[in-house]
Amino acid sequence: ADDVACCSGGLCAALARWRGGMGALSLRRSRRAAQDAASKSDARSRDPEPVVLHVYDMGGADVAKTVNEVFRGVGIGAYHGAVEVYGREWSFGFTEEGTGVFSCAPRGSSQHRFRESVAMGSTALSRREVANLLRQLEWPGNEYDLLRRNCCHWCDEFCRQLGVGPIPEWVNKLAGEIALVDDGLHRAADTARDSVHRARMKTVEFTHEWNEKAEAIKETVEARAEAIKESVEATADDLRHQAEALKETVEAKAGELRGQAEATWRDLASQAQQIDQKFTEAVAAATEDWHRQRRALTQALDGLSSSTGTQHSLLSSFGQNLLPLRFGSEQP
Repeated sequence: ADDVACCSGGLCAALARWRGGMGALSLRRSRRAAQDAASKSDARSRDPEPVVLHVYDMGGADVAKTVNEVFRGVGIGAYHGAVEVYGREWSFGFTEEGTGVFSCAPRGSSQHRFRESVAMGSTALSRREVANLLRQLEWPGNEYDLLRRNCCHWCDEFCRQLGVGPIPEWVNKLAGEIALVDDGLHRAADTARDSVHRARMKTVEFTHEWNEKAEAIKETVEARAEAIKESVEATADDLRHQAEALKETVEAKAGELRGQAEATWRDLASQAQQIDQKFTEAVAAATEDWHRQRRALTQALDGLSSSTGTQHSLLSSFGQNLLPLRFGSEQP
C-alpha cells in the first residue's frame, strides 16, 4: 500500500508540474485523489460512513438569524445546507461558469452562519464511490436558482444518492412555499399570456373569417353588379332595337301618310281644277247667254227707239246705265 501511495504521489506531482503549478488547492486535491486510489483495495471493507447535514442561517446576517429563530417553530426559514461525509463538507452555489459544487471544512462556511447539524445516518458507499457520485452531481453553477435549484435541493439529491434519504422538509420549505407562489404567479402569467394569445388568435381568426366573408360579399356584389350591368346593357340594346324599329315604323307610316296626303292633294287639286273648269265653263256659258239676251233686248229696244224723244232718251239711259249687265261689274 505504501508503494502504491508513493507511486500515486509521484504521478500526482508530475501531473501538477505538467499543469504549470495550478496552486496549492489543486495539489491538495491531487494528493487526495492519490489517497483515494490507494484505498480502493479495501473500500468495501470499511464501516458505514456517517452523513451529517449542516444547516446555516442564510447569509450570516443577524436579521436572518433572528427571522429563522422566529419561524423555526413553524417549520420554515431561510437556510443554507451542506452535507458532510468522509470529513469534508459539500454544497452547491452560483458560479458564472463551471460546476457550482464546492467543499470546505465541516461547519466552516464563511458566507453563512452555522445554526445546527442534523444526523442523516450512514452511507455504505466508499470514499471512491462518493467521489464518483460527486462528479455525477456537478451541477453547473449558472443553473443555480434560489427557489428551484438551490443548495438544499442539491443536498437533498446528494443524501438520497448516499442512501440516507431526503433532508428534513423544514430546511427547504421556505423556498418550496415561495416556489409554489411563484409557480402560481407564473401559471397566472402563463394563463394570462395564453388568454391574450387565444384572444389574439381569435381576433386573427375573426379577422380572417371577416376578410373571407368580405371578399365573398365583394365577389357577390361584383357578380351582381356585372349581372345588372349586363341586364341593363341587354335592356338598352332591346330598347335601342325597339326605338330603331319604331323609327322605321314611324318613317314608313309617315311616308305612307305623306304619299296619301300627296295623293289626296293631287285629287283635291284635280277636283279643284275640274270645278274651276266647270265654273269657268258655266260662267262663260252664262256670259254668252247674257250677251245673247242683251243683244236680243238691245235689238228690241232699238225697235222701239223711234216712238218719242223722251222714250228714246229713257230707253237709252236704261239701256246704258240701268241695265249694264256687264260680267264682273259691281253694279247689280
